[in-house]
Amino acid sequence: RNYYYARNVIAVAKLKHVPTRWRFKSCVGLAAQIGLVTLRGPRTSLSALWTGVIDGIRGRLGRAPVGLT
Repeated sequence: RNYYYARNVIAVAKLKHVPTRWRFKSCVGLAAQIGLVTLRGPRTSLSALWTGVIDGIRGRLGRAPVGLT
């Protein structure tokens, strides 16, 4: 879930028709999620979040990489 959440926030924020306010709010929420997982969550969740962020930036959509599901 963390992978898809992070990837989709980034992917949708890159769309031109998405309002700036929504982009900002979603990215702040994602940063908060990463912070919480860093402090309290398991390493696998943090790895999934970062992989999702990177794939979102690269535009890789579809199924999660093997090992993250």
